[in-house]
Amino acid sequence: MLSDLSRFFRSVSGVIDGFAERTRSVASLLRDEDTTFLIVTSPEPEPAGEAVFLAQGLSARGMARGELIVNRVHRNGLGSHSAEEVAALLAPQLGERLAARVAHNLADFDVLVQRDRDTIASLAAELEERDPIVVPHFDEDIQDLAGLALVAERLFA
Repeated sequence: MLSDLSRFFRSVSGVIDGFAERTRSVASLLRDEDTTFLIVTSPEPEPAGEAVFLAQGLSARGMARGELIVNRVHRNGLGSHSAEEVAALLAPQLGERLAARVAHNLADFDVLVQRDRDTIASLAAELEERDPIVVPHFDEDIQDLAGLALVAERLFA
């Protein structure tokens, strides 16, 4: 049994040495001046706060920070119209009842649109980011290459 334990610990020591070397290599890569961190967040308050915390941590460690990317941003609401105006505009095509429901739904989205604008403005100011990259909230989850192509269009437009 002692012989088996001895062999086990000798074999594990090689793994531990290799792990320690890889850890040092990764740490070196992360601190390299050619490495840049992109901060990706959503416009919700908690993730946005975590993005600020991450940016501060990177700065404190002298690590380069690149672009700020805000994902899943709501853009469509009532626009410059009131819910009543939208309902009146839609009523001829949808009927009064459905038009009112659609307008009410858009009013709910308006709350999210304003929250997202406010969060992006706050993040941009706090992180001294003049022009964050904004990726809109898509109606469907991104699950395939076609979805990734949609995101890429927004990122590299």
